[in-house]
Amino acid sequence: MRKGLSLIEIILYVALLGLLLVAVVNLTLTIATVYAKARVVRAVNQQAVAGMERMVREIRLAHGIDNAASTFGTHPGVIELDTIVSPTDTTVTTRRFLLSGSILALEEGLSPAVALTNRVDVTNLVFHDIDTGASGRRAVRIEMTATAGQGKLQTTQTFYETAVLRGSY
Repeated sequence: MRKGLSLIEIILYVALLGLLLVAVVNLTLTIATVYAKARVVRAVNQQAVAGMERMVREIRLAHGIDNAASTFGTHPGVIELDTIVSPTDTTVTTRRFLLSGSILALEEGLSPAVALTNRVDVTNLVFHDIDTGASGRRAVRIEMTATAGQGKLQTTQTFYETAVLRGSY
């Protein structure tokens, strides 16, 4: 009776162990890639949605739009809103949404621009002035494309929103 393993048995065991290790490493790399892609998608969604919500909220609260200072229908769009400081402070001010490089920014009154996005690049920002057909009513449609990540992990998403100025109805 023989004791121990033959050379063929050792080669088979090493080959099986090698295949198992390759499968485990491949699975680990796939999971890491999917996780990294999910983080990039989440960053685009969080940053772009937060920026869109801020613009929509300010447009809805505005009393008017300064057409001369706004750029409609083209990238990079700019919208300057005539509004008040806050519900408790009725001092008239302006809020201006624009791109500073590839960052969505807000200028309030004469204050310097404040970034509304920081981990994504806004590659398209277009404001459309909508004629509602009703006397004095104004609406704005916003189109914004945001990009984050590099190479295979790069994600680009386009967001759309429409807001009616409260002072127009």
